[in-house]
Parts: sequence; structure tokens; C-alpha cells
Amino acid sequence: MNKDIQKLYKEFYKQAFIPIFVNDGLDAKLQVEACVQAGFKVIEYTQRREDLQTILPWIHETYPDLYILIGSTMDNDLIVKSQQRHFPQLLTLEELAEMNVQGFISMLKYSSTTMQKFRDTHLMIPCASTANEAYDQISDGAHFIKVLGPDLTLVKQISSAPLFKFCPLFVTGGMDLEQIPLAIEAGAMLIASGFDLMLKGQDNITVELVCDILKKYQAVVINARTVRYPKMTEALNNGTTEDWLKQVPNYVLAGDTHE
Repeated sequence: MNKDIQKLYKEFYKQAFIPIFVNDGLDAKLQVEACVQAGFKVIEYTQRREDLQTILPWIHETYPDLYILIGSTMDNDLIVKSQQRHFPQLLTLEELAEMNVQGFISMLKYSSTTMQKFRDTHLMIPCASTANEAYDQISDGAHFIKVLGPDLTLVKQISSAPLFKFCPLFVTGGMDLEQIPLAIEAGAMLIASGFDLMLKGQDNITVELVCDILKKYQAVVINARTVRYPKMTEALNNGTTEDWLKQVPNYVLAGDTHE
């Protein structure tokens, strides 16, 4: 894992909770400002949002230190190009890389070729629907495996004793304040939620309101993870990077097997 990816990898762990920009009709610039005000350094901006290609340059110019992971990606260029007729904001991974994003997240798996091309320069987070899929993706160089909630059956299976915690899990889908502690206890390492879930039922959306909600979600994740992984949390907050990595249950398979 090169130094740039390792730095992002650590920021990802420290933040613990990742906000997802979905196609919710809300003001993206307000949401980004709230993330920065909340102290967040990493966001997931999905290609479901039609403003993707205009908002990325604005984020880079306004908040150049913010890490941007692009969600809802697909690594089959033929399919992407075909679907651009209906979804013009949809871009290939290569096109997204040229727009200076730092990582890719998918609802699908990535091919071995895609992993080899991007794993040393971008954070790679494919999705898995079985433990074997997760195993193959980690073996190819994925840094995290995305698992969809709120059903935690697969999270528990991948985190079970016979599988020796072979991969770090990034759990999304239905992760509200009540579900998050259950997901962490089941084996999740990081949690993500969309603004549509976090802001459900809220009126008069302001930067301050969104910032407060983001901090609340992050605190729940960090508190639950501190209980689940106390040694890792202590090393993350107070130790050197080397000390911390020694406490991450699955760091080697998540990053260092391909150097």
C-alpha cells in the first residue's frame, strides 16, 4: 500500500462513518459544507446524482483536501457507455480517475483486471453478496468489502470464527442510529448512510442541522467500535501508524499483499 493510499486508509478508519450523497434532491453544496464543518475528510458521492460532473470540480476548488470516493460505479466500459444514453452523468473508472477522485465503491464486484489497474492508486470497495465473493475480491486487492444491510446475516458469516476476520467490512443500507451498533457488533468496521436516511422527516435543512446529524451518526459508530475493537481504537488515536496497523484485524489482506 503506497503512502497516499495508506493516509486515506487511515483517515477512512478514523472518520468511521461515511456520508453518502444519493439522488435525494437536496442541495449538494450545503451537504458538502456540512461535512467539512463536521470535521469529515471523506465522502462518498454516487453517480446516481445527476450533478456529479459539475459538482466534482467545485468540490476540488472549494475543499481541495476533501477525499472523494465515487459510489455506484461499474467497471465494464461497454455497459457504462451504453447507459450514458439514459444516465449522462455515468462515467467509466478511467474517466473518474482523470477527475482526481480517490476511490471507487460499487454495488457490484470488480474484475481482477480492474483491481490490478487501480488498487495501488485508489481505495477499492466492491460489494459482495456471498462470503466467497468477498474472499475473491480481497484476494484481488480490495481494501474493504461493501455489504448491504440492514440484514446482517452476511456480516456475521464473514466475521465468524472459521473465517478468521479475513476482510474489513464496510456496511451500508438501512444504517440508522439504532442499527449501527448492531452492525458493528456483528463485525462491521465502517458504516455509511445516505442523506436520505439521515435527514428523513427533517424540515428547514441547514448546514448546522446537517452538521449536527453527521456528528451524531459518527459518534454512535465510534462509540460502538471502541467497545468492539478497544485495542485498535486506542492505537488509532494514540499510537503510531505502525502500532495501529498491527491492531487492525485484517490489514495485511486489505493492503500489503500486492507490493
